[in-house]
Amino acid sequence: LESNYDPTPNTPAPSYKWLVWRALTQRQYGQQTAVSHVDKFRLDCYGSRRMLERLELMYKMHAHDGCVNALHFNSTGTRLASGSDDLSVVIWDWATGEPVLKYDSGHRSNVFQAKFVP
Repeated sequence: LESNYDPTPNTPAPSYKWLVWRALTQRQYGQQTAVSHVDKFRLDCYGSRRMLERLELMYKMHAHDGCVNALHFNSTGTRLASGSDDLSVVIWDWATGEPVLKYDSGHRSNVFQAKFVP
């Protein structure tokens, strides 16, 4: 894709609603909200336009022969599972971009879900 590609032409960008300095101060001083302050900070941070604009491509991971339909991180965030049209599931060490395990899932059609079970 071109770097100036806009999937939503003629649509204004969302405003910056999350004020980082205010959120950090509230978290530091433990100001309570309806949701626990740690969860609220995390959810607001991950969903903010400021954080989204800072994302960069780290790796292109190549292990599937078809398009990837499913992604899921484990509970500690150290592994990433991916499922694909090639009927396989790959477990990745996402920090290095290397596959840890690739196996035939037993599916007869595309893999649309891949989950870690606690």
